[in-house]
Amino acid sequence: MKKAFLISLLIFVLISSSAFAQSYLPSIDIVLTQQTPNPVEPGQSLNLELAIENDGYSEAKNMVVEFIPKSPFNLLQGESTTKTFNQIPATGSIKTIYKLYVDASAISNDYDLEFRIYGELTPGNYIKKTITVSVQGSSELIVDSVKTVPDNLEPGGLATLLFKIRNVGTGTVRSAKATFSSTSELIMPVYSAGRVYVGDIAPNETAQVSMQVSIDSTAEYKTYTTTLIMEYRDENNQDQTTSFSVGIPVTGSINLDIISIEPNYARNKLEIELANKGTTDAKSIETSLVINGETVGIDYLSTLKATKKTTFDFPLQLKGDGQ
Repeated sequence: MKKAFLISLLIFVLISSSAFAQSYLPSIDIVLTQQTPNPVEPGQSLNLELAIENDGYSEAKNMVVEFIPKSPFNLLQGESTTKTFNQIPATGSIKTIYKLYVDASAISNDYDLEFRIYGELTPGNYIKKTITVSVQGSSELIVDSVKTVPDNLEPGGLATLLFKIRNVGTGTVRSAKATFSSTSELIMPVYSAGRVYVGDIAPNETAQVSMQVSIDSTAEYKTYTTTLIMEYRDENNQDQTTSFSVGIPVTGSINLDIISIEPNYARNKLEIELANKGTTDAKSIETSLVINGETVGIDYLSTLKATKKTTFDFPLQLKGDGQ
């Protein structure tokens, strides 16, 4: 019985001694203390401030920390994958910085970066540690181009507006919707064509938005201000809205035609009736009557509206060839 007690006591002393010894060994960990910027965008560089912590009760000597590069992360030029620490005090820490670059094609996500610790604690081997880095792109939309079909927009017609929307940001635009509006009631979307679903737009990708509009017959020859509103969710699942002001030119056409030539003997005038059969107003009209190569009269009119007519008066001519 006494022998069994002595054996048990010996085992307890050995276990206690081993646990006591282990508690006084160095214990190395790697902790991310700061990520700048956080989150980092694809295509950007970042600084990782790490704390090499010794949680043990004895100092650690000649510790080597190795960073294992893995896509989409790379060390900046001049940076080394390994750092050596001659001494890390017991229950203390040493800070160091790794400077990295995130590939522009990186997808927004949380990434685990691997570090390996070599030293007296792990002869011929290493301890693996990981830290988590957040990568998140930002979305930015621009209007790449605007095309109209037909090329020339005339009053009283229909037109299709083709917008090319490009995502020049680093994050995907999700579930995008486009809404078209105009400051003038003379250009209006046709039925539900003023609001369309676009979908996702990846970084550096282009989406085409098609809108059909009607142009009122009273529309003037000028550029009308319209608005294209893009609503979408960013990679942080937040709702975003971007508005674009777009000028839509209405050119129309002027088609002047003589519809009658009548002599007015009572007034001693030759009355020439002229109609504008085009789709936009004719302004600052000067008319000349030339008979046998000689100008016999000139008349003026400030504006002749589309689909309207007017009469110009010239001295009465009874014969001759004229223009």
